[in-house]
Amino acid sequence: QRGRLPDGMELNTTLGTLHGVPETAGMHRFQIRVRGQGEEQHGRRKEAFSMAMALCVSGEDFDCD
Repeated sequence: QRGRLPDGMELNTTLGTLHGVPETAGMHRFQIRVRGQGEEQHGRRKEAFSMAMALCVSGEDFDCD
């Protein structure tokens, strides 16, 4: 994981799920990268998947619109 999840959110690294309720308003950007643990390799590198995410949380001092 690169970046930081908002306080109140957690990443379950076993299931790959996000859960929780963000505690602060704002735009939160982070990247999650998952690498395979198996023996399959592609070009001497293990299989990997990466996803950049942005989570916008509206609040009293911040509006996502």
